[in-house]
Amino acid sequence: MANVSERGQIILVVGLVLAVMFVALALLLNTAIYTENLATRSDNSVSGTAGEFNRDAITEVQKSISYANQNNNPSDSDLELSVQSSVDDWEFLAARHYARNGQSVSITVDSISKERHIRQTVSTNNFENRTGIPNWDVTTGADELRTFQMDVRHNVSDVCTTTGTCFTVVFENTTNPSDTWYLYVDNETASTNVKVVVQQQGGPQESCTGDANADINLTEGTLDGTPCTAFSFVDELDGSYDIRFENGAKVLGTYDIRVTSTETDTESITQNYGTVSEPQYDTRIDSVAVSLDFRHADLQFTKTVTVAAEEGV
Repeated sequence: MANVSERGQIILVVGLVLAVMFVALALLLNTAIYTENLATRSDNSVSGTAGEFNRDAITEVQKSISYANQNNNPSDSDLELSVQSSVDDWEFLAARHYARNGQSVSITVDSISKERHIRQTVSTNNFENRTGIPNWDVTTGADELRTFQMDVRHNVSDVCTTTGTCFTVVFENTTNPSDTWYLYVDNETASTNVKVVVQQQGGPQESCTGDANADINLTEGTLDGTPCTAFSFVDELDGSYDIRFENGAKVLGTYDIRVTSTETDTESITQNYGTVSEPQYDTRIDSVAVSLDFRHADLQFTKTVTVAAEEGV
């Protein structure tokens, strides 16, 4: 009987030991899970705050673009100052807000792209600027040619040559002058029809002939609605370009030009364009590139985003 009793005691002791071990293991496991959950919630909270900053910053930049376009139209510099001031004001308030949670934020305007619209709608006008100067810069620092359409006819009966007396549109590369293109509205034969000649500096000439009232659409690549291979040079424009009219008194008609640029137009708006008289000029913010920076002990990120203007604003 003694042996049976001892064996029973041994089994009981072993059972108690195993029970204690299982309880301890369960406590350790629960502690590990709880600790991990706390860490995860902490990381998610910071990550969520960073995402909130990102979304709010983009929203505020877009609001600043809309405000500038609706209230500050006279010049590139007015638009740029309006956007920069709005972004600076919001950054100041955001920095104070996030600092309460030990977070540092900043937003920096890297570049501002404007869309410039230059147009003439009176078909009896020549292509001089507002003050009657025949050779003038239509726009400077153009990065993208979005629209370029002209309806032109000859203004004078005397012949001109492509060596310097015809009406000419010059696309001058601001960093590589050898990559400059010339478009001549030719009248070498004194014909009423419009012959358009295109030439890269020092290169061969290509031409197409249109009607007496010619519809020249460079961005569509057509002359009077018919494809003109000479206009394919537009696809080769790369970098920043100044667009200039020369011998503007030689033609009459209308034009519609839209370009984008990150440069500030330094030309005299008052001298070249009018608000009521023609040609007319207006500019709007097209997009703003900003750098966003968020810093916290658990998370840091820096990113660059381009915020586009809302359609119709």
